Amino acid sequence: MYARKGENGKVFEYGLSSDAKTIIFEEANKLLRKVGLTQLKKNTEDSNVDIIAIVSGFDIIKTGATINVLNRGVLEWKKETKVKGFV
Repeated sequence: MYARKGENGKVFEYGLSSDAKTIIFEEANKLLRKVGLTQLKKNTEDSNVDIIAIVSGFDIIKTGATINVLNRGVLEWKKETKVKGFV
């Protein structure tokens, strides 16, 4: 996880549970279109994409190298995680 300010911005490292359900941004937008909603902006808080992903049972939205964790219960301290890689 990185902060926006500071020399290198690094705050801490974490792992993601292997049980976490991930959806990519484009797939979440497809779900929105199926229910008749649209996503107005890609980078807004509590967006329609976030909401549709949560109610559809997803824990993470991924777009490019950005990972948006919606369910912090899937975060694990790196030294305790059983997952060797990151999503």
